[in-house]
Amino acid sequence: HLLYGAIIENNPDCLKLLDKVGRIEFMNKNGQCLMEIEDFNAIKNQYWWDLWEAEEKEIVKTSFQEAMAGKTVHFSAKCATAK
Repeated sequence: HLLYGAIIENNPDCLKLLDKVGRIEFMNKNGQCLMEIEDFNAIKNQYWWDLWEAEEKEIVKTSFQEAMAGKTVHFSAKCATAK
């Protein structure tokens, strides 16, 4: 599993792992950098859509729910950094 870890950590995108109800369990270092998150523990276990702007939360939450139902989902929304 070291190979998978290296691929995830070296990916330039913001990769995250969510639990079945949408809480953030993991975010790669590049994602934390892109999101300007200095301490991952500050966002760990928060709902993913709570990181988004108020007007974007519903599309993110709906997209998550559709993905959990087995659908392929694409969406576009603005997400501010932690700072």
